[in-house]
Amino acid sequence: MKLSIVIVSFNVEYFLQLCLLSIKEAIRGLEAEIIVVDNNSQDGTVTMIRRLFPEVVLLINTENVGFAQANNQGVAVSKGEQICFVNPDIMVPGDIFKKLSELEERLPDVGGIGPRLIDGRGLFLQESKRNIPAPLIAFQRLFGIRSGIIKKYYASHISEKSLGAVEVLTGAFLWIKKTVFQEIGGFDTAYFIYGEDIDLAYRLKKAGYQNYYCGKVTAVHFKGESTKLTSFYKKQFYTAMTIFYKKHFKTNWLLDRIVWVGVSFVSSVQFLFDKKKDLPKNKELMLVSQNQKLVIKIEKAVKKEVALATLNQLPDLGTNNIEVIFDGDFVRYDEMISAMQSNNTHAITFRIRPRNECFFLGSDCSSNHGEVVLLG
Repeated sequence: MKLSIVIVSFNVEYFLQLCLLSIKEAIRGLEAEIIVVDNNSQDGTVTMIRRLFPEVVLLINTENVGFAQANNQGVAVSKGEQICFVNPDIMVPGDIFKKLSELEERLPDVGGIGPRLIDGRGLFLQESKRNIPAPLIAFQRLFGIRSGIIKKYYASHISEKSLGAVEVLTGAFLWIKKTVFQEIGGFDTAYFIYGEDIDLAYRLKKAGYQNYYCGKVTAVHFKGESTKLTSFYKKQFYTAMTIFYKKHFKTNWLLDRIVWVGVSFVSSVQFLFDKKKDLPKNKELMLVSQNQKLVIKIEKAVKKEVALATLNQLPDLGTNNIEVIFDGDFVRYDEMISAMQSNNTHAITFRIRPRNECFFLGSDCSSNHGEVVLLG
């Protein structure tokens, strides 16, 4: 079995670097290739890939063609039997691809498989498992209506850490057989960004395939970094919903009109009130490492004192206002992910310093840019 990992990048140099480093560790011993399709990044993304990851198959677009089309480009040059679509702001544990491959072999009628995703604070991302946004679900979602009769947008019938069939998985991390992906025509390029994963899931379902959510496998999605949730991208999300609705639910003109009104209203409100949230300030810094020289480098960069800590000390932090920095030279990615889940209190934030690298990064909420601190 050969696996092709397809990543679409756009101005996410350092987060993509972390993503690629974690993937390289996770595919060790596997027959796999990494394909990056760059959508005309204006930062150092392309240079970074060429310098640090010469083995990566790099496709460079001279314009941003959107998420769907760029992913299709990656699949077109792929050599794998399995495809794994991964956002550039994902960090994976070392066993994720092996586990998903084993899972695929024992599940019936497999369409897509998706893991449990957590954000940069260690909190579960509900979009990891969703229902098809049929008219009433879409209406309920758009206007924030709660009902015990209509299915919810998020698939609450499956618990967070369980394995089960769901209607929709997120395109941020999606495993699928190449033949199945090609059979249903790949991603619909009518979607620029957002909605293409919902559309793909619905077509998989109509073709007789089943999507599976695997809550026993966890990856980190520094949500908001790959799209940086500006009003433009929020508007794109609701535009994508209208495309999906018109494509698959054309029979009821009344509900069509209601959803159109809802989409326009919510998009306008979010455009007007797209303000950054204030992040916690004046945090104590703790470095999970044994490297005193790294402590000095970080203190010089951030102009604050940094204390050394161990993974075993993290549960004792309590409600203290702490920022934990994981040193990739001493902590494995799966250990980081486990610690983030176990210590996801409101007061604790996390940063990652990749192995041998002179920066650390993290993201605290989906509506703000992530933070990258260079160590010189």
